[in-house]
Amino acid sequence: MNRNRQQEQGRDVKAPTNKARILSVGANTAPNTLRVSLQWHGNYDISDFDLQQFGKVLSIQDETQNTGWAIIQRPFCVHPAYALPGWAGNH
Repeated sequence: MNRNRQQEQGRDVKAPTNKARILSVGANTAPNTLRVSLQWHGNYDISDFDLQQFGKVLSIQDETQNTGWAIIQRPFCVHPAYALPGWAGNH
């Protein structure tokens, strides 16, 4: 019954969606950037996905028909060695 209802609304359950799965996220050679690898199903390329939600997209590249990667500049800077005042220390 749910399948019939979805088809009546113009959506086929088996139709591909423009969603991608993140395969990996790693540091890039440029400071404050990440390399994100994606995989998807259907007739899409990497530019069809909303990667701007993660930061400024510097470059993108399809690798195969269903995989690709993007270099993204993070919208914030992380200083892992920076000590924050008020955090627990040796007392």
